[in-house]
Amino acid sequence: LKAIDIALGVQTLAEIVVQSRSGRMEANGIRRSPDVLLLAPALPVKAANPLGHKFEEAQARCIGIGNAFAEVANELGCAWLDANDLVTTPDTDGIHLDEDGHMTLGTALSELVLKNRSSE
Repeated sequence: LKAIDIALGVQTLAEIVVQSRSGRMEANGIRRSPDVLLLAPALPVKAANPLGHKFEEAQARCIGIGNAFAEVANELGCAWLDANDLVTTPDTDGIHLDEDGHMTLGTALSELVLKNRSSE
């Protein structure tokens, strides 16, 4: 899959969530659609371990994933965040964030969620 294919798959899933109307109950007794937040993943890097070759194609497939997620988020009218603006994937295994990366990303996500909730 290419970045656009991944983003379109995420769009399909997000549309299912929105159509579920399983969010908070409105004053009129009707459930609203849940809020959706898309997170473009941090790009994989070449791993400095013996299994790194298993993910070499992932680097090329993820080129442009942030832009693809932005297009989907704009079409859906939902919040989104590009992890690549905040963190880089360490070369430990090339695909997972380290503790600092998780802390940075978690902080940014919580701030975005709180900001969006306060604007309702």
